[in-house]
Amino acid sequence: LGLYGTIMGLNPYAKDKGLKGFCSAVVIATAARTAVLPFNYPFDTVRRRLMLESEKAPADRLYRSGIHCAMEVMKKEGVAGVYKGLFPEIFRGFGGVMVVVCYERIKNWMK
Repeated sequence: LGLYGTIMGLNPYAKDKGLKGFCSAVVIATAARTAVLPFNYPFDTVRRRLMLESEKAPADRLYRSGIHCAMEVMKKEGVAGVYKGLFPEIFRGFGGVMVVVCYERIKNWMK
């Protein structure tokens, strides 16, 4: 949301209540999310792998902690392992983009 707010401050159509304002907000929100995603995604990968391991008995788990998980993934799979599934995540996040944009548009209409 921080990058979205910063870029929206530079948007000449930010106050536009019509189609131009909506489309520019969607493009900006998508660009902001796509720019930030590569920095957050490795943490999501570690979180997902730890969640999958949580059902197993502690003795059967592959990872002891988040740091151990990240180090093992990097050692065994390299950088590609940390970013596995990044491309589909870009499209999956469009719903979140629409929530932010619709909230912003409704807020503008109520003014």
